[in-house]
Amino acid sequence: MEKRWLIILVLFTAVACAPQDQVPQDEDIVAPENSDILSIPNCQINYIDTPPTAISPFGGVVDPLPPHVFSWDTDCVPYSYKIRLFKDGGTTAVEEFDNIDVTAKTYTSQVQLEPFSSYTWELQTYVLKAPKAYTSGHFNTGPVCALEDLVPPTLVSPADGSMDTGKGWGTETEVHAVIKYPIGNCRPKYFDIWYSLSPNFEEGDDLNPFGPAGGKKEGDWLILGDDSNATKNCNIYYWRSRAVIDAGHSDWSETWTFFLDVNGNCIKLTEFNAPQNANCRGDPWAGENYASVLWEGDSAELLGLNEDGTWGMFKLKNEIECWINMELVEPDPPDALFFPGYYPILEHGEQPNVAPEPSSGDEPSDEQTDEDTPTGCIVIDESGQPVCQDPCLQRNSTLRACP
Repeated sequence: MEKRWLIILVLFTAVACAPQDQVPQDEDIVAPENSDILSIPNCQINYIDTPPTAISPFGGVVDPLPPHVFSWDTDCVPYSYKIRLFKDGGTTAVEEFDNIDVTAKTYTSQVQLEPFSSYTWELQTYVLKAPKAYTSGHFNTGPVCALEDLVPPTLVSPADGSMDTGKGWGTETEVHAVIKYPIGNCRPKYFDIWYSLSPNFEEGDDLNPFGPAGGKKEGDWLILGDDSNATKNCNIYYWRSRAVIDAGHSDWSETWTFFLDVNGNCIKLTEFNAPQNANCRGDPWAGENYASVLWEGDSAELLGLNEDGTWGMFKLKNEIECWINMELVEPDPPDALFFPGYYPILEHGEQPNVAPEPSSGDEPSDEQTDEDTPTGCIVIDESGQPVCQDPCLQRNSTLRACP
């Protein structure tokens, strides 16, 4: 029995004196390269659900000269960052930056950018060694003009007097407007495009409040486009644009009109009546080309217009087709919309050259008056002597005049 207890005691002592296994500390744990265990304390695998936010540059125009500061906001520290820079809508990055401090939320680039270009910058956030979240911003390069260097932009579309059917997708009545601006030594910061239902812009509104700030170069022009909002179908719109910087803006461009007919089913006005008698002529001008008359209160069908829309070719009730000045007729009904773009431009004869009447200033100052004109002529009397007969009774152009 004593021997058995001796054996148990020896075994217990051996176990107690044996060296213990070392417990690894947290800082010594290294996740395998392909492990799902995170190697960083903050950003998580599901970081894709809470992506970072681009702050600057975000819209607007920047100077192409460096430095360029990119900034963003995020709620954790990632494994690494990468910024990729794309130019003019391209899909291949023109610059990549990856030496970015993960504890900072900004990066400063010393890269020279192209002037008068549009750029997109994309921030890639890495968790482990794979990108898990993205954010992006857009901006354009200048340099920006001084106020005295601004000029009005040139309108491109919708064309003056055209029919517009909307941009074709998204909100049905949105209009895609295109303008262009000359490329010189600078560019505006952005552009206003205003639409109105009245030619004096009493009902005007900036229906694209963010303005077409982007654009692409085509030859000597910067081409810019932007979509309206709140435009209404079956309406005539007047539109114009101007260039803007922080200190002010250019003059307005010229004003163009278009008719918005999205579905092609807006009412086309064809009937006009005469509030008073209106001469109807063989060609679109006043003169010896009278053809008929549109009597007061009668109506006629408009078939087409001349080049500037000042005269219309009408078909009268008696089937005669002739030209009437558009100022002499009014729509039937009176509150109906008349849009010249609905009607074809018709050919007509050439207007004859009519010599203008001389003005009083063109008359010679020494011209004889009626009081100075001789009324007598030299004739031979009964004795054979020449005498002055006044008034001259003989109508002979060879007789010499006398006072």
